[in-house]
Amino acid sequence: MTSKRILGIGGAAALAAAACTVTVSFWSGSESSVSLDWTIHRVAPSAALCAAVGGDHVILRVAESDPGCTVGEAGCGEGRADWVWPCADGTSDTGLVFQPATFYMAWALIGGDGSVREATAWQSVTLRAGANRYTFDFTPGWAGPPDAAAVSRWTIDGAAADAATCAAAGAETVRLTYRIAGAAAETSEDYACAAGTATTGNIFRMTQRYEFRWTLLDAAGTALAVAPATGWQAHTMTAGDNPFAIDFPSPSGPDASIAAHWTIRGAAADAASCGDALAATVRLHWREAGAGEEATVDWTCADGAGTTAALFDSTIDYELAWELLDADEQPLARIDWAAFDPAAGENALEVDFAVGGRLTVTLEWADKVADPAWGDCALPPDDVAEIGYELFDPATSTVFDAIDIATAPMSCTTTLEWTNVPFASWTLAVDGRAAAPATATWHAECADLVVDAVTGNAATCRVSMTAP
Repeated sequence: MTSKRILGIGGAAALAAAACTVTVSFWSGSESSVSLDWTIHRVAPSAALCAAVGGDHVILRVAESDPGCTVGEAGCGEGRADWVWPCADGTSDTGLVFQPATFYMAWALIGGDGSVREATAWQSVTLRAGANRYTFDFTPGWAGPPDAAAVSRWTIDGAAADAATCAAAGAETVRLTYRIAGAAAETSEDYACAAGTATTGNIFRMTQRYEFRWTLLDAAGTALAVAPATGWQAHTMTAGDNPFAIDFPSPSGPDASIAAHWTIRGAAADAASCGDALAATVRLHWREAGAGEEATVDWTCADGAGTTAALFDSTIDYELAWELLDADEQPLARIDWAAFDPAAGENALEVDFAVGGRLTVTLEWADKVADPAWGDCALPPDDVAEIGYELFDPATSTVFDAIDIATAPMSCTTTLEWTNVPFASWTLAVDGRAAAPATATWHAECADLVVDAVTGNAATCRVSMTAP
């Protein structure tokens, strides 16, 4: 099998209560814990997804050296009876049962029949005191038949598609074309326009991402309308029916298009500026004024410009909204709905996305009240166990993000990072405390954390010990 590398240790997590050591072994101790967060085909696991790949539970095994066998096989590494976690949980934690040491570790996704669905390679790890967190994406084969269908329902200019409306539009057929996202190979299915709806049946699998396009054809096979008007509609399939609502414009209606040109905080949008902004896609949302149903058009951010097909009727008023999206299609900036009264032909529009910046703050913790040294969470005699913080703009009293140490603290860390932070000079207030009962506390207010660029905004905040 092809092995994958487990990602490195993440930020420190809150220390769990020490677990009882059942068997004294080379790894036994009470200072370190190990946890794994996993996905399946890059999707958070669920009971349905685990069943689809034949996965029942995840196990952990350790060894003094690489045993050269597959995790899950009898005698392959050492384990404990409680190192078994349900597949659908997506997370595991051993508790404090390890000593800080170097040894080999591997994980496996196991089926209900005990078969190994997928195992990681044996990997040398050096555990530190406290929490040691890893992540892994399992990509086993599928255990059953395809389980997802594309169900299309179409209208023509908002009217239900039937024999009369299809005839009036001169339409005979609706063609669905689909492909794996980003692939070149395409597959098509044709349906009678008058049916108004159709299903592919279960030919897809959950978690797989496809791109779809629908074409309205006349009796000669000539395209009368296409949806989306430009590009493809991407969709990650879920188990069961995946509904798609398509409204084809009347073949004689739209006579106006949009020629968009966008900038990133006033700078020309190209590979460099879009990359600095972590931006991948520009999305135009449009709808008729006062109407709830909307449609979208996507362009690649680095293109800097894009033109729609003739989507708009110059006799109708519309509303437009714009979004700048990252690679995961999460919005970085949005320009909300504004009126658009198109003229026949091409309508030039200029859009500037005022994205925020990435702010990274390195925390250094004091080891004593007077004349301290500065280091990580474990430097003081009593470890910094939990922290809280507030990132705020002192000029406007705007709070961008906060963690309340009194009610919902987070585990100590040496790095805090935020994205899409508005350009301003920020102050970070940080509090820390040792594990209960508290034997030490820390506090600092670090001012003048300037965010004036999309990336590269970094600072160090020294957090002083305030007690004892």
